[in-house]
Amino acid sequence: MNITQEVTNGIKWLEIGGGKYDYTFDPDVGWVSINAEYVMHADRAAVGIRWHLSDEEISSIPSEDKEWVKA
Repeated sequence: MNITQEVTNGIKWLEIGGGKYDYTFDPDVGWVSINAEYVMHADRAAVGIRWHLSDEEISSIPSEDKEWVKA
């Protein structure tokens, strides 16, 4: 799995598989899949959240990437 750590408008997120998936940890919602609307608005626009990640999806993210997003 190819993962790139990205930061847009102060929001840390993971680009996975060349943009096939974009994940972040939202402090109010938990792990979510996002789109451009989420990171383009500094207020973490809810319209940009596509769905909450399942336990299986969360466990597939390497620990070091999860820690980086949450730091």
